[in-house]
Amino acid sequence: MILAIGERFNGKEWEPTDTDSFRLRVDQGLYNHGSRRQFLNKMGVHWDHGINLLWPCSDPNDWDVREARRVANVLRQHMENYDKIILFGRKVCDAFEVPYKVGLVFGRFIPLPHPMGNTKLWNKDFIRRILE
Repeated sequence: MILAIGERFNGKEWEPTDTDSFRLRVDQGLYNHGSRRQFLNKMGVHWDHGINLLWPCSDPNDWDVREARRVANVLRQHMENYDKIILFGRKVCDAFEVPYKVGLVFGRFIPLPHPMGNTKLWNKDFIRRILE
């Protein structure tokens, strides 16, 4: 099984009462719809479960490094059933203390660029080779 992890939920600001809930994070999903999911599918990126580290925030530049690392440590307890874990972007890699080196695999962790589409690293053949 493959787990994909992104930065934060998109949409209006909200936060559930149980911020450590793995099940709630999986239920909320990652790129469940819209252009980014279509883009990722086109690039050959697929996963069984998707999670975001942080809840929505009105300021997209507001990234709480400590909270992201805390959540990453909590999530590690739930990742034993996954063969591959895709980490989208530098911030997510940093939270899991995995080097952000696209093209390399670190155990089960696979760093990929954030799917904004504005990076030249999003090349279908290159990404597929990484995910094989």
